[in-house]
Amino acid sequence: MMKRSIYIFIMMLAGVLPALSAHKVEDIPNVHVADRTRYVSNPDGVLSPAAVDSLDRMLGRVWQQTSAEPVVVAIDDFDDSYMDENTFATELFELWKPGKKDRDNGLLILLVRDRRRLVMRTGYGLEGVLPDITTARISRDKAVPYFKNGDYDRGMVAATSAVAKVLTDPRYAEELRSQYANDARHGSGGEDDIDLFAFMVRAGMVMAVAMLLWVIYTMVSSRKEDEQERWRRLNDIKPVALFVSFIGLGFPVVAYLLCVWRMKRLRDHKRQCPNCGNSMRKLDEVTDNEYLTPAQDLEERINSIDYDVWLCDACGEKDVIPYVNKRSSYTVCPRCGARACTLTGNRIIVRPTTSAPGRGERIYTCRNCGNRTVTPYNIAKLAATPVVIVPGGGFGRGGGGGFSGGSFGGGMTGGGGSSVGW
Repeated sequence: MMKRSIYIFIMMLAGVLPALSAHKVEDIPNVHVADRTRYVSNPDGVLSPAAVDSLDRMLGRVWQQTSAEPVVVAIDDFDDSYMDENTFATELFELWKPGKKDRDNGLLILLVRDRRRLVMRTGYGLEGVLPDITTARISRDKAVPYFKNGDYDRGMVAATSAVAKVLTDPRYAEELRSQYANDARHGSGGEDDIDLFAFMVRAGMVMAVAMLLWVIYTMVSSRKEDEQERWRRLNDIKPVALFVSFIGLGFPVVAYLLCVWRMKRLRDHKRQCPNCGNSMRKLDEVTDNEYLTPAQDLEERINSIDYDVWLCDACGEKDVIPYVNKRSSYTVCPRCGARACTLTGNRIIVRPTTSAPGRGERIYTCRNCGNRTVTPYNIAKLAATPVVIVPGGGFGRGGGGGFSGGSFGGGMTGGGGSSVGW
């Protein structure tokens, strides 16, 4: 009874294991996406690591020299729902899209060991360089003799080498060479570039409208405030409007110019003397220095505050209006009140460690009165240095570029190529 149970279990296991190793198209790992130097997907270990490395180098050279995008896939079997190896290869090609979009110079070489089939699927642009009769001849003459003996490494290397020799032939250089760089993401170029530009234009126009509405809202909502506060609120918006103008293809510059124009109008707006009611006159930047205190004159010279001086010629009344430059690094001195304090020293009192924080002091000196202010601050604990384990791997591959991920260029296939058995 025990022997019979074991026999049944073994028979069931024999039926389940092939199903577990049968791949769907979406199951095949696209190794080039993870590492741009790899072109061989070998999930079932059909090919040895040495053969995979040799093929990667070979295909990398083709990729670099011609911009064609060849890829090799070696599996035990695939899901029966795909009917045959040709359908599976075509669907895998359409999923990965090897080949540049302008040249369709992609190539898929698919080995299905359990079905004893070798399929080559070419993009539209390779059908003239690698016609069906050529791919079939290469498969029969170079691969099949080795495959019949179970030597999949030598067979695949021989067939791929023959394909690489054809693709790197100088006669086909112009036909294969793409205008797009290797590893350009899907959708770059052509209509997609037009769509991207149109999107950027629309986004720029939306940003322009939004920025303009913000400026107008600020102007309207601040009408009841004094001119100095209205100017300050617009001044807060101005750098944002300038930045948005750059990223919005220049469209939002209208909002920026409106902001600048309105700020100037607010500063130049005619004033009446609070003493006698006559009109006041705004002094120019040279003359107004005569009416500023030494501290105010210093603030103007270091550009921490800009002062407008209004003078009444009738009674001699003067108004000095400060406009603070918030982008200045100077701060207000706690002793004299001038915006003339600047950082002149920074020292560490207690150095931080991985177990305890540290302490430091910043020293600020006022350029007006010379007052020194010491401000203590805390320093965060040092982070422990992580241990990084670098994975092993081949070096000097044909494609170059280390472990950074790559991509194929969006090629298409019309089903060209061949399918050969042994």
